[in-house]
Amino acid sequence: MSTDRQGTLVVLACHGVFDPRWNLFYAEHPEDRPIYESHIAYAFNHLIWRAATSPFLVISGGFTKIQRECSESRSYLDLARSLELPIPISVALEEYALTSIENVLLSLYVYHQVRRVYPESVEVISWEFKRARFEQTLVAINNWVPLDRTWPPLRFFPVSDLWGAAKAKSVAVEEDYIASLKSGIDAYYENPQTRLVLAKRDVYASRDAARTFYADYPLPF
Repeated sequence: MSTDRQGTLVVLACHGVFDPRWNLFYAEHPEDRPIYESHIAYAFNHLIWRAATSPFLVISGGFTKIQRECSESRSYLDLARSLELPIPISVALEEYALTSIENVLLSLYVYHQVRRVYPESVEVISWEFKRARFEQTLVAINNWVPLDRTWPPLRFFPVSDLWGAAKAKSVAVEEDYIASLKSGIDAYYENPQTRLVLAKRDVYASRDAARTFYADYPLPF
């Protein structure tokens, strides 16, 4: 398989599961559904805006909600259809990520599976308050010996933000994640907060499925 670098990986990190049957969005904060609708709409437009960089969008999110046995990423396509958004050709799903590290790392692998090369650069679309975590995520991936590959600093494209007490609370959580990421990917997975999140989200025991799907790539779990 080629080791050349071509194009741009654009990662849309998912945050819940949309259920088209009941028109419900299962998430930690379902009231934020309009934001997630904006995320998917912007992601599709981002491909048009960044066309000169040969972008490829990977929508990333695993099976995390007991209410619907569907990956977050696949449900986002259902959400796009419900919004009557035309789905671009240069889009793929990453259906096993349960954390931010996995959103980026496994999306790199999906990009490699589809295009048979790694991207030249990485871009992420998410909430503004998650910017520092995603930036540090790519730094941690660059320093991860099993992969032995590096990329330029991540380019981040925010769609919406929190404010007031809600943002202050979330930023404190982000700082804890970032501190562990600075010590490396292993430290991130040893973080008690990460372990709690994984236990909560892995409702369909998808780790074994992920190991099978990404059998040709190093995994941190």
